[in-house]
Amino acid sequence: MVRSSRAQSRGVESQVSAAKGGGRFAKLPSFAPKYEMARRSKTLHMSMLSLTAVPSEVWNIAGLVRLDLGHNELPRLPPSVAQLSGLEQLWLNHNPLDDLPAEIEMCKKLKVLDLRHTEVSDIGCATLATARDSGALPALEELKLDGPPSSLAARAAVTR
Repeated sequence: MVRSSRAQSRGVESQVSAAKGGGRFAKLPSFAPKYEMARRSKTLHMSMLSLTAVPSEVWNIAGLVRLDLGHNELPRLPPSVAQLSGLEQLWLNHNPLDDLPAEIEMCKKLKVLDLRHTEVSDIGCATLATARDSGALPALEELKLDGPPSSLAARAAVTR
């Protein structure tokens, strides 16, 4: 009986090893070279990769100044964006993004925010207007809002 338990255990271990080695699971792309380059250049280009979520490793790149997530399939920006306090440029254009987290206010050095051709609604514009009016985004110089479904009044409130 002890032998059969060990045999079963080894069988399970080999199935787990096969699964880890690829087996029937698709291999995910490695962005490690992009992250390493971003650590040196302080710029990360993750555009046109069909991303549906921002990889968690992005939020751990110290000193990141420019983050380009344009032309993906991102429905939202996570609150983790607050970890990028030195971020100066955030490109989210051409994503189905419909709102922004309140944590965007933690990006005090943000100068450029590109939301062109997103799905940012009146609520997302209200978040930005509140952040701007409260002085939470003091460095914001360029806000690109062409093409979202938000109302003209909501966009005007943000861009005034």
